[in-house]
Amino acid sequence: MITDTEHMTLMRDAFPLLNDPKILAENLRIWRTDSTKIAYDFIQEGLRDGSITTEYPQEAAELFSLLFNYWLAPNFYPITTLSEFKHRIHCLGLIMDSLGVPLIDHDSDMEDRLAEGFFLLASNPQ
Repeated sequence: MITDTEHMTLMRDAFPLLNDPKILAENLRIWRTDSTKIAYDFIQEGLRDGSITTEYPQEAAELFSLLFNYWLAPNFYPITTLSEFKHRIHCLGLIMDSLGVPLIDHDSDMEDRLAEGFFLLASNPQ
């Protein structure tokens, strides 16, 4: 079984492929379609069980996909410190909270763990 650290390292090592216009275009398509559909399905599940209260399920899914796949990706919006990643992830959580889609448990270590994963994406391969 692959660990979270190994997964993030594999993703980091694949990021240079996004310099290829065809690969970038395909990723953008996937982020707009497949990734948004997955987020939308989770939001719909949350609406059914009452854990999500948004009046904007499609828009929230699109924003989540856009921000998570593009805004948090260090090769598009570079961040150089772990504290900057924590701040950005906290901001993403607040945005989603305001839409009625509580994405992050702010009382847990979830923000720290996400920030550490994205910081690993930003690091240079050893």
